[in-house]
Amino acid sequence: MNKKIIFIPGWMDQGKNFPQFENVLEIWKENIKSSFDLDYDVIVAHSFGCHFTLLNREKIKGKKIILVNPVVIKRNIFVLLWQWIKLRLKEDMPSGHRRIINPLKIIRGMKKALIFSRANTLSLLEEINNIDIVIIRGKNDLFFCDEKSAEFLRKIKIKLMEIDNVGHFWNEKIDEEIKKIIGK
Repeated sequence: MNKKIIFIPGWMDQGKNFPQFENVLEIWKENIKSSFDLDYDVIVAHSFGCHFTLLNREKIKGKKIILVNPVVIKRNIFVLLWQWIKLRLKEDMPSGHRRIINPLKIIRGMKKALIFSRANTLSLLEEINNIDIVIIRGKNDLFFCDEKSAEFLRKIKIKLMEIDNVGHFWNEKIDEEIKKIIGK
């Protein structure tokens, strides 16, 4: 059976950075209406895109959810911004990877980030723990899905897969793990 898969990128990321996904919900580039379609078998989300997925929990019931390096611990927007700056100084972005640079879309992205930062990811995960959900964490993610986050996830018994030598940014090891999970 061919599974319909959709990808939701992390903060200010673009679908074209992830050519392995045929379907991308461009939450940072487009103004997504509440009537958007999540009629897919598998939803894969990265970083702050995971918040969007969890906040739309009514639309994800009955689907396999794969969250990659979600921002687990609730932090205010200034702490998140500081963590993002430290991430950019510590980890190299994948080669050829581009962020959205349109000023209007950046403003929209900042507004969404502010809304998402108010969400309590752990509470949302506890609330929907009966959904088929897997979290993939790069063991070297020191900023958003860090070891403290992993401890919380283990405590609420969310399926957590940890990948050695992977940080917050996407890489081919994450792709390999997703293929194993969805059976491709």
